[in-house]
Amino acid sequence: MILGVIGVALVAAIVTYVVLRAIRPPKPRVEAPPTTVAPTSSASTTLPRGPVITPAELARLTDELVPFVEQTRQLSFTSHPTTLLDDDTAYDTAFRGYLARSRGLLDRLSTPFEVLGLNPNDADMARSLQAFYGARTVVFYDTVHNIIHVRAVPASPYLSAVLVVGLTQQLDDQHFTTDAVASPSAYGDATFGLDTLVGGDAWRVAAAWAGTQSPGAQDQIDAELKARRGDDTDTAKVPAVLSSWLRFPADHGVTYTANLVTGSSSAPLDAVFGDPPDGSAQVLSPARVAARIDQLPVTTPKVDGKVDSSGTLGRFFLEGTLAPLVHDDVLGLAMNGYRGDTLVAYENPEGASCVRLDVTTGDSSPDNMRKALTTWASQRNGAVTSVTDPARPGRKLVRLDVCGGGGGSPDTTTTTTGAAAGTDSSSTVPRGPRP
Repeated sequence: MILGVIGVALVAAIVTYVVLRAIRPPKPRVEAPPTTVAPTSSASTTLPRGPVITPAELARLTDELVPFVEQTRQLSFTSHPTTLLDDDTAYDTAFRGYLARSRGLLDRLSTPFEVLGLNPNDADMARSLQAFYGARTVVFYDTVHNIIHVRAVPASPYLSAVLVVGLTQQLDDQHFTTDAVASPSAYGDATFGLDTLVGGDAWRVAAAWAGTQSPGAQDQIDAELKARRGDDTDTAKVPAVLSSWLRFPADHGVTYTANLVTGSSSAPLDAVFGDPPDGSAQVLSPARVAARIDQLPVTTPKVDGKVDSSGTLGRFFLEGTLAPLVHDDVLGLAMNGYRGDTLVAYENPEGASCVRLDVTTGDSSPDNMRKALTTWASQRNGAVTSVTDPARPGRKLVRLDVCGGGGGSPDTTTTTTGAAAGTDSSSTVPRGPRP
């Protein structure tokens, strides 16, 4: 269900004003019954004042925005978008319920995060997700019921901007069933490419819409954006790498999708939607897609203990694990050679939480990956060995074994943006408030 979480993130995440200014076979639908709500007051000392938007006004606003979304995205809605106006209580209930669908994934991530030192404050993962979004979101697209939920707040340029995000998500979902993933991963890496496409495309169209507005309206977007971010997010409760992962579609997906639109044609973008990147490695290094460098499956290793979960950890989380302790040059070489992994989280006979991670570099030498993992393991009481690759005779896997908490990490993580074709360029993502 992580795509559902990211689906919320794409609308609910706060995109920086710099981003807004810098970027100038359909499935059966579950239809919502027409519902109206009594307007409620949303006035505060920092947010827009005045009467909240009514169902009729929301319908008119939706009708006004649909042509822009269709023209910019170069697709047409197969059925009219479904919006639902909620009062505060109804919206918060729906939003919390939607986030709760990700509980299984977050539970599976808990042990790897603990053992690898990615959750130094021992935060509850589900509560971290709630803390990440805060309580001031105004729009989210429910990918399960195909409904755009809108909080009953005063009409504003900001509300229009995030409604454009929701409309673009629903449009893409109608054409590409963006909540369906062929081979889900226990830790979410398989959805990373599609998440980035969905989020980047939605915010790309919203940025284009913001670019058509007057300077005064853009200033209003900026002001409300900052006000709604406010102090809702207690970042100390959100593991840094989880925050970076949730932010990635809005932070970097805009550029990623914009680069797929050539001239006035979105056909290349549509083609990638039809065959999304197979994991975070292809997103972080887009040249891998053109070069057909796919992620390789890695046989699940055996462990001595009770298995908690297993699956592909993925390049994003692996890089976030190693970055605080491994020099950039060593890390870059290791990540350039990354081709896939499988992690098993388990409890050993002594009752300790442990992980075993097998990483493949495909046909390339595993030396760089072994060096990076060894550097990390030497500071985290882990062990690194080379083992035979069952799936590729004659090749070796690099294996990391570690038990217990990984300890605290510096409050940064390195992610690769793949800005230049054919290269892996790394940049530090600060641990500030969500975008």
